[in-house]
Amino acid sequence: PLRWLTVALVLLMAPATSPAVVLAARGALDTHRSTIEIMHGIGATDEQVALLFQRKIALDAMVGALAGGLIAALALLLIGGGGLAMASDLAGGPPLRGGDFVLLALLPVAAVVLATLVARFAVLSALHKVI
Repeated sequence: PLRWLTVALVLLMAPATSPAVVLAARGALDTHRSTIEIMHGIGATDEQVALLFQRKIALDAMVGALAGGLIAALALLLIGGGGLAMASDLAGGPPLRGGDFVLLALLPVAAVVLATLVARFAVLSALHKVI
């Protein structure tokens, strides 16, 4: 039951994170509108402009995901160090198995991929509508 609650919370983070990425992308587009117009004037396509924004947001997401992943790993080590034995006794088995650690390590990667894709679609959509 607790495992399914955890999965549900992780799945709820995707739709909660996406609007923040869209707002960041559109804010960056508004900030750089004159530069984008100049780029379009010299022949840049919407896809090329979107790629620039996509890279920047991917880099920002990667830094955030690494920082969050490191903090989470430290928390697991600190909390797990003392409480892991007791939790194992109470649960009748280890609370986290090897596969669980792999899944936890993949969460920051999934967050970066999600942010990058959302940013790309948001920027392309905004460029096709406005500029």
